[in-house]
Amino acid sequence: QKSDFAPKTAPIAEEKEENTYKFITGASLEAKEQPPAVTEQELTQPIKVIGELFATYILCQCGDEFIMIDKHAAHERIKFEKKKTELTTSSQLLTESICVDLSPEQYDALSGNEDKLSDAGVDIILHDGVRCEITAAPSAFAGEKVNPSDIVIRAADMLASGNDNIIGEIYDDLLHSRACKSAVKANDINHPDELRVIAEEVWQNEKIRFCPHGRPVMVKLTKQEIEKYFSRIV
Repeated sequence: QKSDFAPKTAPIAEEKEENTYKFITGASLEAKEQPPAVTEQELTQPIKVIGELFATYILCQCGDEFIMIDKHAAHERIKFEKKKTELTTSSQLLTESICVDLSPEQYDALSGNEDKLSDAGVDIILHDGVRCEITAAPSAFAGEKVNPSDIVIRAADMLASGNDNIIGEIYDDLLHSRACKSAVKANDINHPDELRVIAEEVWQNEKIRFCPHGRPVMVKLTKQEIEKYFSRIV
């Protein structure tokens, strides 16, 4: 099994054609329950991986606390956050802009909200009260059958209805799917260094407390709580 943590070489940029549009490359020009909190004092102490349970849960210790991490749920959220960053920073100019006809309601909804489309990786120019010109789109989704025109139409409809969570509504399902497929799985055999990297990312990043589907990735027990279970203290 190929390690997700193996060094990778950066691909050479080249002009691609996907879904009938091309990018201009350098070569051519959250949750129902409160997650376990990690205090500032805890962050000053390194988390130590002490084992693995059922080939699914990473067992850790930090100071007087025992931490158990679901390795798949945690790694899925780590990948999700990475891919979301890739999406919002992967906008590239198109060799040929795409024109979309809009209804008056859609046009009005997009007018003044171009920045929200830009945050989602799509740059647009509005014309004449009826037409939208798409000049850039997310290169991170090339080959994923994500059509820039569909993104703009859906975004316009969302904005018209008062919903401005464009990235979440349009991309989260696809991001979830990508993250889940590429994340380590329960019962995978992982090198201790892989488990350590996951554990440290979970511990240091407060965003990594639930998987993209809302399941918790970490539980904590204090030494005092454990000793109470064994009646060592009252």
